[in-house]
Amino acid sequence: MTDRKRYATLVKAILFGLQGFFAVGLAVFVILLQSCINQNMLNLGDLSNSSFVDSGYFEKTFNRQTSNVLEYLQLRMRFETNGEYDPQRAEKAGASEEEINLYKKYFNQYENGSSNLYYWLGTESGECMYTNLDAREGEEAALEDARELGKYLYYDSTTFYFESNVGGMEKSYYRNMREYNSLQKENIQLIIGVDTNFSYSDDFSVAKMEFDKLYPWAKLSVMYIIIFGAGWLFCLCYLSVAAGRRREDRQIHLYRFDRIKTEVVCAIMVIGMSFIMQLAMRVHGQDYSTSGRMIVAGTLAFLADVIFMGLYLCLVRKVKSESFWENSVVNWCVTGLQAFLKERYMSGKLLGYFILLTAASLTLGYLAFARGFVWAYVLIAVLIICVFVFLAKWIGSRRRILEGIRHITDGELEYKLNLEEFSMNGTEQELAEGINHIAEGLSKAIHESVRDERMKANMITNVSHDLKTPLTAIINYVGLLKREKIENENAVRYIEVLEQKALRLKSLMEDLVEVSKISSGNITLHMDEIDFVELVRQTGGEYNEKMEQKDLNVISKFPNEPMMIWADGRQLWRVIGNLYNNAGKYAMPNTRVYAEIEKADGWVIFTMKNISEDFVSLPAAELTERFVRGDTARTTEGSGLGLSIAKTLTELMGGRFEISMDADLFCAEVKFRLIR
Repeated sequence: MTDRKRYATLVKAILFGLQGFFAVGLAVFVILLQSCINQNMLNLGDLSNSSFVDSGYFEKTFNRQTSNVLEYLQLRMRFETNGEYDPQRAEKAGASEEEINLYKKYFNQYENGSSNLYYWLGTESGECMYTNLDAREGEEAALEDARELGKYLYYDSTTFYFESNVGGMEKSYYRNMREYNSLQKENIQLIIGVDTNFSYSDDFSVAKMEFDKLYPWAKLSVMYIIIFGAGWLFCLCYLSVAAGRRREDRQIHLYRFDRIKTEVVCAIMVIGMSFIMQLAMRVHGQDYSTSGRMIVAGTLAFLADVIFMGLYLCLVRKVKSESFWENSVVNWCVTGLQAFLKERYMSGKLLGYFILLTAASLTLGYLAFARGFVWAYVLIAVLIICVFVFLAKWIGSRRRILEGIRHITDGELEYKLNLEEFSMNGTEQELAEGINHIAEGLSKAIHESVRDERMKANMITNVSHDLKTPLTAIINYVGLLKREKIENENAVRYIEVLEQKALRLKSLMEDLVEVSKISSGNITLHMDEIDFVELVRQTGGEYNEKMEQKDLNVISKFPNEPMMIWADGRQLWRVIGNLYNNAGKYAMPNTRVYAEIEKADGWVIFTMKNISEDFVSLPAAELTERFVRGDTARTTEGSGLGLSIAKTLTELMGGRFEISMDADLFCAEVKFRLIR
């Protein structure tokens, strides 16, 4: 029952909704992480590094500030005289108002002692040209100060020597230098240092505050993306396994929507997902806030998940029911073409009708629409009416044939199709006549089968009843003779033999009656949940004495936990008892008998193995037939009906009964579906 409960509709509905929740959460946190990366320039590599000065975010900020410093130094060379701003020189250099404002902005940013960035620009001899350090010191002292600040950059254009402890700066620096040709032409030495204590409020300190604020959210987003992604995949796997299954049985069930052609389902999925993707791209191009983007992304993710899962599970059910190819347009076309080519007579006739109808339609269409003949319009109308009437009659004939087949399949074998209704169509009339003959043949065969089975059952019952009275009298008189004090030992031995044969005949009669009941279906099974392990253990215990009489060592290998199956306890005891009884009869003395229960692929399998005392020449498949015995000489007890009854009872209870032989090793398997 536990396996069936896993496929309950409520469980699948809950997991379907939970998967939609996971899809929404996944989309929301992906947008949040993207916002942290794109809008605030946070690198994915920063997620494993919580230090701002070692992050890619700091590298971007340092690179941007280096570009600003280079631009500022170029403006100073153009606008300043002896380190002071010279309006006349700026005017002579043709400076625009925008460039002058930019110069003033950089001056206020770097020269007022409120910046965490320090620069030093000198000649190739080491003399200072421009700097915002407190003292106009030389190259070596400036480089030492920059190193003490924490992060620095040093470049000598004369020797092309570059040094920096900021990752990835050399490539970025040369790219920036190409934009400022005047600095590149000079033989200069440039030193830039950043105070990593961030004592002043500038772009570096603002970037650090943004990093400290965004880092926890970005790391949390990655964690939730992994969690929601794993949850979504788990729900996908479960729903794939449970698709088409119900708790009441193990069949694959299809819904009405699953009858749609496979290609149509795939086309709907592609169109639906493409529409969602196109809508998402349009929304991505809009100027939404982060919260707005998260709401829209969650909504679109939920819609995409519902569309995808609904159509995906439809395809899964098609695959499980083996209708993926059968219910496809391609298969329909292929089978139609094969049938068309196979039926040469019908194919030629149909092809002729098609060519004739096509030629008539094209001719009348040309005469009506191109030449404007009124009578052509009339003929087109007549042609359409004729085709409509033909199709209506053809559909009506098919409907009546299907209705007749439905009546016959429902058991109304006396139902007949009226052949006069199909007189206008020879093929349909032939088909209707064939269906009538089939119904007559089925009715006759069923009546004969029922009569034969009734005769067999009556014969067995009558013979058993006729033999029961004298056999009972024989057994009773044998009992009376045993009570007499007969001194003749031969007579006593004869009485014992007579009793054994009479009891054997009684057992044979009971088996015959039982076989008659089972084969005719005149037996009632009381199905219930049975602990297979416990039933086998108890049944085997009842045959211990019989096994010990032949010195048989029974080696049992049973699991400790219960294994529940759906069976009739009384009839199942009879099946298992028959196997133990046969082992006690036909196994070689002083050998081992192996009894084992195992679970495999949803089945509980009971296996019994023993070495046969006599050589068995018959195939294993024949041992389960009626009146067939391994002892072909029939010198031992038995009727040859035990294994046949056991197999029939097992199959009636929904199980499987299999016999196999490997030389003298006899092996019997009884299998039932495990319900919990």
